[in-house]
Amino acid sequence: MKKTVIQGTGRYLPERLVTNDDLSKMMDTSDEWIRQRTGIEQRYWVPDHLEIGPSDLGAEAAGIALEKAGWKPSDIDLIIFATLSPDLYFPGSGCLLQHKLGLTTTPALDIRQQCTGFFYGLATADAFIKSGQANRILFVGAEIHSRGLDKTSEGRDVTVIFGDGGGAICLEGIETDESVGILASALHAQGEFARTLMIEAPTFRHSPFIDEELLRQGRHWPKMDGRAVFKHAVKRLPEVAAEVLEKAGLKIQDIDL
Repeated sequence: MKKTVIQGTGRYLPERLVTNDDLSKMMDTSDEWIRQRTGIEQRYWVPDHLEIGPSDLGAEAAGIALEKAGWKPSDIDLIIFATLSPDLYFPGSGCLLQHKLGLTTTPALDIRQQCTGFFYGLATADAFIKSGQANRILFVGAEIHSRGLDKTSEGRDVTVIFGDGGGAICLEGIETDESVGILASALHAQGEFARTLMIEAPTFRHSPFIDEELLRQGRHWPKMDGRAVFKHAVKRLPEVAAEVLEKAGLKIQDIDL
């Protein structure tokens, strides 16, 4: 039976270290306030003066993953790129990454699944491999949140959480009867909660899709109902964890980490 296994991983962080104390100089917050509510001590942001996109961070991470896997870029059958902060509105960051890797016709697709991008990307790669559509897949997730955050006291609940960075994994299909690789996936979506965590603009529901009024209202900044998101997460995550364990034929006692 063909199983999807990870052959190499890579990660990349930009050079700018931003501490909680740094944020306290931008907005009404403190190191203690952030630590108590999030456990976060620091994050990395791309330098303001450089024109850098997530495909650049992804390319750095991909190079590390490819080296660990012993692959050349030409070994890649498919690129999957997960991001909510793309380099451009279109084309996708996956296509930009493809070019940065020196490839010409290798298929590349973007997925926009926000915080769940890693899970959806893994499941998508697994499906491509098990269906025979691809055997070696480069899956990259990269974000540049820092340039889309409200760095005033109005946006502190969201801004203190997010950093920039890129990660990559090389996935390959191998024939084995051993219990290895991706054993099971469980994907869900609940659109009814869309407004608890969203960025409303730019939006093609509005004509023009961005204007001074939308900017004045701050509708281009991420908005989050933190209490609602937390309450829903602590309910649903254990349920989905139990679901995927059952699919894999495992019990919670079987898990080491």
